[in-house]
Amino acid sequence: AAIQIGSTVIVEGVGEQQLNVRDAATLSNSNVRFRVSDGTIFTVTEGPVQESGFTWWRIQDPNDVNRNGWAVSNFLQVTIP
Repeated sequence: AAIQIGSTVIVEGVGEQQLNVRDAATLSNSNVRFRVSDGTIFTVTEGPVQESGFTWWRIQDPNDVNRNGWAVSNFLQVTIP
């Protein structure tokens, strides 16, 4: 399934590197807010944004509204409820 606003996504394919979740949808002029491991679940709240050669989605932790930011779609997979 394609990612869209409201989708529940799981982080996949980052391995030991972890996924950087940023404060802006770009590699330049943005800061890493936090990093997450494979298997972490998020809700998509905004996007997509095409920037820095990637498609970005704003994701939010369903258990902590303050834990949110922008992540590249390459490592996000829609979960089937």
